[in-house]
Amino acid sequence: MAGVITKADIFKAILPSYAEIMEDERHIASFEYIEERTHKLYDLKVRTLMGTPPITITSETPVVKAGSLMILKRVKQLPVVDNARFSGIVTLTDIINAITDKVQ
Repeated sequence: MAGVITKADIFKAILPSYAEIMEDERHIASFEYIEERTHKLYDLKVRTLMGTPPITITSETPVVKAGSLMILKRVKQLPVVDNARFSGIVTLTDIINAITDKVQ
């Protein structure tokens, strides 16, 4: 696994930054500007947006540790990698549901 790309990474590529907005008011009212930036994404490669190295866990990682890692790293999902092979993905919702089921 080379890296991970999130919705936040894509939004950062499309939407103007806070500094850009403060510098130039046209960003606030210009849908054309955002559309122009969106069209630039067609040539953008994922490798320029993805987080590296990827934050991964194994299938043997305790649920509480995986949840804590998500909170600390501010991610909503983690790839599960066993023996250098992608096994699956676990989401924060999966963890919350598992913990809720155990409590009930």
